[in-house]
Amino acid sequence: MKDNNGFENFYNLEKRLFEQQEKERQADLRERKKSFQSNAMSFTRRSIISKEKLTMIVIFIILMILILPIAQAYIIESKISNVIQESDEIRKDIADSIIFNDKYRPIKLPKFISVNKNSRQIRIDIGQKGKKIVNGTGYIYLDPVVIKDKDTIKWQCRASGTGIKENYLPGNCKILKKSKR
Repeated sequence: MKDNNGFENFYNLEKRLFEQQEKERQADLRERKKSFQSNAMSFTRRSIISKEKLTMIVIFIILMILILPIAQAYIIESKISNVIQESDEIRKDIADSIIFNDKYRPIKLPKFISVNKNSRQIRIDIGQKGKKIVNGTGYIYLDPVVIKDKDTIKWQCRASGTGIKENYLPGNCKILKKSKR
């Protein structure tokens, strides 16, 4: 009987040892699972933050694509308005010469402004050879128009050139249409 008892003790010892190893293995597996889930969760959180940042960058780029041409047109329009205002003194002299029936006496003009002595039209070069406001060629024409029996002069503003776009011009200025020949 002793032999049978020794075998039983050995078997029970082996069984407990196996159960203990199995518990340790299960505990180790649970720890690995927790660690993996924790890492996966933090990776997901990081990727969500990255996706949010990426979304913000994409929105910013789209807004810049939409806003940049509008801002550029506004800046060019304000520069053209300033150039037209630079011709105020010339316009006053021309208006006086028309109202008082005098011959127009040209004053010293900036090199980007010219006056036709017969029609008294002012031409402002805003293209690459003039004020360099637009790319290509660009001209603003200011034509005097007499109103109420020569008591008042109104200035008609027109523009032409390859660098001119309608949205670059002040509200009272229109683009001249090119005639087809």
